[in-house]
Amino acid sequence: MIADPKDIQILIVEDEPFIARDISDFLKEGGYQVQDICYNAAAAEQSLAKQLPHLCVIDINLGKGDDGITLAQMIRDTWHLPFIFVTSYTDTPTIERAKKTMPYGYISKPIQFASLKSTIEIALHNFRNRKEPRPFTLDHINDALDSKLTPREFELTKDIYEGKTNHQLADQHFISLSTVKTHVHRIYDKFDCHTRSELIAEIRRILTE
Repeated sequence: MIADPKDIQILIVEDEPFIARDISDFLKEGGYQVQDICYNAAAAEQSLAKQLPHLCVIDINLGKGDDGITLAQMIRDTWHLPFIFVTSYTDTPTIERAKKTMPYGYISKPIQFASLKSTIEIALHNFRNRKEPRPFTLDHINDALDSKLTPREFELTKDIYEGKTNHQLADQHFISLSTVKTHVHRIYDKFDCHTRSELIAEIRRILTE
C-alpha cells in the first residue's frame, strides 16, 4: 500500500499548457510525482502504454480527438486505474456522461490546491479499498490463464509488476539478458499482451476481479 505522496506518480491530461503547469505545480507542492503531462487523449494513451501512473488527472475538454470522458472510460476498462476530472463543465449532460465512467473525483475550475490534494487522497484511498485484491500467488494467476506460468516465469512476472527492468531481472535472477528477454516474451504470450503496461494492467484485473 502506497502511503507516502512522494511514491505516487500522477498523469496530467490537460489541453491548456498554462493550466497543466499549474496542476503540475500544485501536485509537486503536495509532494506528488508528476509522471507525465499530455495535452490530448492520443498522447495520454501513448504515455500509458509506456508506463502506468497511480492516478490520472483528466480535463474533460481536450480539443481535437477524444474528450476526457472517452479517455477516462478507456483508462478504466483497459488499465484499471483511478482518475479524477478537472473541468469547467458543470452542466447536467456532461456530469451524467462523466458519472458513467465512475470517476474518483470531479473538480470544477478554477482549481484550488486544497481541493485537489484532498480529492487525490480520497481517490487513492477509495481505489485501494474498493475491493480486497486476491493474493498474488502462482495458483491465483494460473487460474486465470489458459497457458500456465512456470515457477520461474511467475517470479519474473512479480518483479516486472514491481517495476524492475530487464537488466535488474538479469542481475537478481543470475541469468543473461537474452534469457530474460526470452522469458519476458513467453510471459507476454501467456497473458496475451505486448507491453509491460498491458501486462501490469492485466495482472491488476486478475487480482481484483
